[in-house]
Amino acid sequence: MTATTRDSGVTPARVLRSEAIKLAGLRSTWWLLGAAVIAPVLVTLVWASTQSGTVDTESVMATATPSSFATVILLVLVGVLIATADAENHAMIQTFAVVPRRSVVVAAKLALAFVIGIVIAILTTFVTFGLADLLLGGGLGVWTPDVLRALAEIAFFETCAAVIALSAALIVRSTIAAVGVVFGFFYIVPIIFAFVPLDAVNVIGKTIPGAGSTVFYSLTPVPGDLDPTVALITMVLWTAAWVIAAGVVVRHRDV
Repeated sequence: MTATTRDSGVTPARVLRSEAIKLAGLRSTWWLLGAAVIAPVLVTLVWASTQSGTVDTESVMATATPSSFATVILLVLVGVLIATADAENHAMIQTFAVVPRRSVVVAAKLALAFVIGIVIAILTTFVTFGLADLLLGGGLGVWTPDVLRALAEIAFFETCAAVIALSAALIVRSTIAAVGVVFGFFYIVPIIFAFVPLDAVNVIGKTIPGAGSTVFYSLTPVPGDLDPTVALITMVLWTAAWVIAAGVVVRHRDV
């Protein structure tokens, strides 16, 4: 008789702890996490050194937000690493042998990617804005409710990037392929959709997280862009679609 997760003494909490231990045991994990914290700060320092003119909320925002792309790249790599670290060395076979329910393993990896993503995203987003504010001399007046909302939305997008990257990596089981799939989905697919002479296809292209996230980086609405609330909702839906696809693929895969 096949043992269930409960019968074998394997709980979701223990699976999550096991995944965290495996991730912490990789030297590349610490390099990526360190880079994810340091790189956005360095980008902001460089960007601030090139700025001049009137200092206001928009200029501070424009100085801080370019660092977000560095955060997205590194969180995508973290998400991919969580998925492929034990897939490419075939350790996943042992994991599935110990944990009969594959959905528990997928859920543990997703939880790990979400927690790491949200912590890094919130930390770097608010720190880089604060640093830009300090370097430009904006003062406390730039910390408006609209800014706080925009920073939270940017952090949420960066977290979704980590989760989507993990989901894609679980599907393709290749580090290089997963990175290509994620950035192709974020930035190439919307461009392709924009050239299709159908309004419905154009709108779908704008909802894809890479394209849809652009509305979070400016406090001034841009004609033709999605409403920030719509962008958030569609981002959740796209992320959920990737998570569901990963769960289905892993569950029905032979190994």
